[in-house]
Amino acid sequence: MSSCPRIRSGRRRRSTALLVLLVVLAVLGAPGAAAQPALVVVPGGTANGQVRLLAQVPDGAGDLRSDAFSLSVGGIPQPARAAPVLSDRLAMALVIDASSAGSPVLPVRLGGAAGLVLAAPASTRSTVITDGTPPTVAVPWPSERADTLRGLSAVQPGGDRNTAAALDLAVAQLPPDPAEPRLVVLATGAPDAEGEPASAIVERMRSAGVLLAVVGTEGGTPAGAAASEFWTTVAAGTGGAAVSAAPGDVLGAFDQVASALGRCYLLTFPAPDPLPATAVVRVETASGPLTSEVAVPSVPSVPSVPSEPPARAGGGPGALVAVVVGVVVAALLAVGIVTLLRARARRNAARVRIPEQRRRSPSRPIWNVPVRAATPVDREPLLAELAATVHVGGPVWLRPDGGAAGLGVTTAMIDFLHRHRDRYDIAWWIPALDPDLVPDRMAELAEALGLAVTTDSADQATAKLLEALPRRHRWLLVLDDAGSPRELARYLPDGPGDVLIASSDAAWRQLASPVTVPAFTRAESVALLRSARPDLAAEPADEIAAGLGDLPLAVGPAAALLADTDMDVDAFRALLLDRPADAPDRGGAEAVWTVTLDRLAADDPQAFALLTLVAWLGPAPMPLWLAAENAHQLPEPLAATVRDRSELAEHTALLRRRGLARVGADDVALHAVPAELLRARTDQDHPDDGGWTAIAVRLLRAAAPDRPAAEPGGWPTWRLLLPHVLAATDPARRLDIVADDVVWLLAQAGGYLAARGRADAARTLLDDAHRFDVGARLRAFGESSGLPAPEEKR
Repeated sequence: MSSCPRIRSGRRRRSTALLVLLVVLAVLGAPGAAAQPALVVVPGGTANGQVRLLAQVPDGAGDLRSDAFSLSVGGIPQPARAAPVLSDRLAMALVIDASSAGSPVLPVRLGGAAGLVLAAPASTRSTVITDGTPPTVAVPWPSERADTLRGLSAVQPGGDRNTAAALDLAVAQLPPDPAEPRLVVLATGAPDAEGEPASAIVERMRSAGVLLAVVGTEGGTPAGAAASEFWTTVAAGTGGAAVSAAPGDVLGAFDQVASALGRCYLLTFPAPDPLPATAVVRVETASGPLTSEVAVPSVPSVPSVPSEPPARAGGGPGALVAVVVGVVVAALLAVGIVTLLRARARRNAARVRIPEQRRRSPSRPIWNVPVRAATPVDREPLLAELAATVHVGGPVWLRPDGGAAGLGVTTAMIDFLHRHRDRYDIAWWIPALDPDLVPDRMAELAEALGLAVTTDSADQATAKLLEALPRRHRWLLVLDDAGSPRELARYLPDGPGDVLIASSDAAWRQLASPVTVPAFTRAESVALLRSARPDLAAEPADEIAAGLGDLPLAVGPAAALLADTDMDVDAFRALLLDRPADAPDRGGAEAVWTVTLDRLAADDPQAFALLTLVAWLGPAPMPLWLAAENAHQLPEPLAATVRDRSELAEHTALLRRRGLARVGADDVALHAVPAELLRARTDQDHPDDGGWTAIAVRLLRAAAPDRPAAEPGGWPTWRLLLPHVLAATDPARRLDIVADDVVWLLAQAGGYLAARGRADAARTLLDDAHRFDVGARLRAFGESSGLPAPEEKR
């Protein structure tokens, strides 16, 4: 039986799949036929009367709900429960090879492990085990994301490996709940488990109901190839994933593991009587139903693990039966061929396989494009012009008509990318408001593509990316909110891919083809408003649209508010249009945002408080884990709200429905115009805590890893937090009450930038830290002595 999932490649396995395919095509007489993708299921142990199965769905199956799975034994449906392995209930243990022998690769192992922690659901609880003599618990169970990242950054090399004992210690840390997914991730350079048989490790893992994923390092030991075979066998026996990578490709290997785990589901159902038995699993996917049979062994028996790597998913009998259902002769012939080929594979098992990284292409699209708006507007003429300009080739510059804010430039790019998603294997979004942060975002893409490692400087990783992209196809790079091309033009890649630049700087005309983004047409505004409220007649809808200047930033929230509330249309129109003559005017944006914020504060004060926090943290998307994992730094009752994941989801869903924020799976972002209004409106809130300025600074201080210059494990967190640190420590804000925290954040941010090779930007922040520290002391002295305080500059 195939295992769930296997990330390996080799000539013998491609030969297996090819020969089986030829046999099937010959018997069926259908030259164009192709094997269906396989559903792969392996047993995961039986405990407390519950059977655990691990199911892997193929690529392209789509997002699956729990009711997509069904299970039967002997034709009798079973009350099975299905949950993705990477679910909110995931319990994870990270086992890190921290031995002296593995010390050269330790920094990238820690960086990859940190990336996996950030990729897991925010509610994941973790433990970290260091593989040494003896193994130690570096981060105790159950730790939240921030504590796990801090623990990773503190791991130091030394001693000898004791991998089998480290795995046992990791399993012992996890909660013994057979109905919840439990995962152990091993990052190692060990060729095996110091003589412990693979079958013995698999038996212990299965008995505990634990799935194992392994990132092995080729070349880390003289027996690197053997390590791949051993750990692949062990991981396959538990239903897990095994990836081998050269030291420079470890981060890409972690990404492959995350991708594979994202297609795995835990199935649990009451143990049937009698055992052993055969279970039939069926799943409804986007491409049609898939089925697979799996043997459920007697308790506590665990099937032995074959010494050779199992055949590729789709090359076993289960996949063939799905293709040649009803053609018994073809199925039997295919089984015979597979048996012969697997016997040959056993004879060749000792051969060194070709490293996968040499020929790897992305196993899934590399995509960080923001989510679409809850009520997107079909701006067909604009999107058609954009598509035609992109087709011509070369960078494309999206410019707001007249340089006005709120015309929907970012929204247009997001809609374009989601509409044409199948064009691109790589679509990478870079917030370019601060040019000093762009290299880090470029480096992030280089790491995702396996072109660079965490320990490369940002400039080194960017250079590798710019060198590699011209040799690739089907990629798109976005520079959103870009400033001057003098600072950013050097980051534009050549080659057959596409580049989109959103900027109001006219100098981009010399480098890119322009596409002007106008306000909505009146027809678009009226259509959006009336789709939100079908009872809204054409004439008042036209009047509202005219009062809002057809500005997307105003019309969108107005339509969302009308759709989500029972607000009287006439009263709403009066609130928008009866503004004081001296009121600031951006086409009605301030008026509609004032109304929508007033209504939000009345309907859901905690959603209003959450949005306020986002506004004070700056324009970059705020990771939801930042608030949830550091809730003790927030005022009540917001702190209680963000601790409750389901309640937090309800509040963010309201923000999205009303068009108040761009809400992703793990973050929330707010447009600059409402953010400015919110900061002005809440500037005097929470005086006892120092106001929202101090709250934002303390929140970041609690979340930011210290010693980033010496601890690469904290770099992924710093990459996310740095834009917020720069916004929260803006000298224009009143920072005296949190002076020590501000100095610490600026110094650590400077250390991070220095470690990433951004010496000039680092020096600026370190100078700011020193200047602010001195200024704070002088101000304190002035307050006590009556002397005037010095002015500050950044």
